[in-house]
Amino acid sequence: MKNLYDSTREAEMIENLKSLEVSAPDGLWDDIDATLKAKNKRRIIIFSSWASAATVALLFTIGGIYSIQSSVEAIAKSNQVNNSNIISVKKESSISQLKSNKTIPSRGLLNIKSQNKQIVIANLSKDSTELAPQESREKLSIPKQLVAIQSTIKTSSASTPDRIKIPNQFNKLNPDRAIALDDLIKSKSKGDWYIAASGFPVYSFHSAGAMNKSGTQQETGINSWGGSFSVRKAFANRISIETGLAYSPMGQKEKNLYLAYSDSKNPEVFNNKEFTNSFGTLEVSNPNYKVMDIGAANVLSFVAVNESSFKKVDALQRFRYLEIPLLISKGFYLKGISFYLKAGVSASFLIQNILEFKGSNIHQQGKTTGVDLFTPSALSSMGVSIPITKSANLLIEPSFKLGLKSLPDNNGKSYPFSSYIKFGIELSI
Repeated sequence: MKNLYDSTREAEMIENLKSLEVSAPDGLWDDIDATLKAKNKRRIIIFSSWASAATVALLFTIGGIYSIQSSVEAIAKSNQVNNSNIISVKKESSISQLKSNKTIPSRGLLNIKSQNKQIVIANLSKDSTELAPQESREKLSIPKQLVAIQSTIKTSSASTPDRIKIPNQFNKLNPDRAIALDDLIKSKSKGDWYIAASGFPVYSFHSAGAMNKSGTQQETGINSWGGSFSVRKAFANRISIETGLAYSPMGQKEKNLYLAYSDSKNPEVFNNKEFTNSFGTLEVSNPNYKVMDIGAANVLSFVAVNESSFKKVDALQRFRYLEIPLLISKGFYLKGISFYLKAGVSASFLIQNILEFKGSNIHQQGKTTGVDLFTPSALSSMGVSIPITKSANLLIEPSFKLGLKSLPDNNGKSYPFSSYIKFGIELSI
């Protein structure tokens, strides 16, 4: 009876438990979710740590092998340059010896010997190991890394250049970097030679006429053309010396002169003195004419029988010299363009003395007497050299020349001068 009661009670309890509903405490599900996420996160961190450690180990292994291989190759190449290396490869592959000794299986030995260094590299042979007995293979120890034994390293006798020469095209392709390499470009090695050819327009006159002194009011400067060929040698510290040969004109123009016809009907004209200006005495090649200024012409015109014999003309005095200059140049560089200052002296030799009288319906030739055949001068210029090809530069060089010997002017000392601008090409040789 008691057993029946217990069974009934147990059945009722089970039935009550089936219908029992219990509410979960607040925050329980959030705690469960956080716990699960923490476990997943921990798994991810552990996996990432192992992966990172494996990657670092792999990189160190590859780097170590590559570093050892590079060192071995560098030392081997150095030994070949010194011609003192003896490379011998010895290989022991006797299976019978391996069985008898039962120590180390056949392996390849690479010995690199030189005067001051020795490198021993041991590599196990896979084929030889497989042929060795099991007992020998168990005792076999595989080296973990290659061992390099090196006593002293002999320094190489190869010489390195002190400077790197930068071509001109580099400045064109990369002008910004040209400023940074400016010192390297302008510190050229000694012994650079250049040749140049140029032509130039010249304005020439003399100092008394330029200052409009008394007796020079009718004189003006003239324009003409010259040319030059020069050789320049560049030294260190941007200093150059230059010489060559130049065709250099000088001269002036005298206005308001008269050519008077001299014959038996005009004895006063025939006896009149020749006209003289700042450069010398003006003579006409035709002996029937004489040169006079406006004052003498006015006086003689009252006495002369034939007034039509007086012709008004302008006189062009041109003196052409062969000049040998000697110049010292100081260079400056900016973005591949050369700027320089030059100063020096020259010796000029007169090769042409041309005098022309031009007027209405008259043209006569003559010469200026009293002109020096040799003239020393002082030279100065400031120029620019612009690269146009790999070995050619465009030259633009404003220059000034002053004669060091005074002209035979009766009104005081006067010195000839000329100013010109050279345009030319300079080649590196």
